[in-house]
Amino acid sequence: SQLYDLYVNVLDTIRDWREYLWLEVPDHIDDMTKQIEVFAQRCKKMPKQLRDWPAYHELKKEIEDFNTVLPLLTELAKPSIQPRHWNQVMEITGKELPVESDSFALQNLIEANLQDYTDEISEITDGADKQLVIESKLRETNAIWIDAMFEFG
Repeated sequence: SQLYDLYVNVLDTIRDWREYLWLEVPDHIDDMTKQIEVFAQRCKKMPKQLRDWPAYHELKKEIEDFNTVLPLLTELAKPSIQPRHWNQVMEITGKELPVESDSFALQNLIEANLQDYTDEISEITDGADKQLVIESKLRETNAIWIDAMFEFG
């Protein structure tokens, strides 16, 4: 019953989270992280005899997968992520992600199995952060030089 209760609780919670629209996800990441940590602790504290059950292994995998996805969601929610970066994510995952759609939800990202592409997605988001710095420096430089006037004798 202890395993079953946690199993149902985890699946119900994640099912609810899947319905979050992508624009709402950043507001919920802290709460989701705390809740997943609670689930992980409860899972670790399961009696030894339950740890051999297939349901235990499914539960543990569900928790671990979501725990792996959470930092990626944080990274993908950054302002540095542009449509070109989403295109790279789609190319890597092989999934169509309707990012521009008002109905784009966490479900879309979970179905893309982001946890299988952690390193690649981290590279994309790190690159996006660096590109944002370069783009803002270019804008600053352009702003300085746009008004510059040279006079030649």
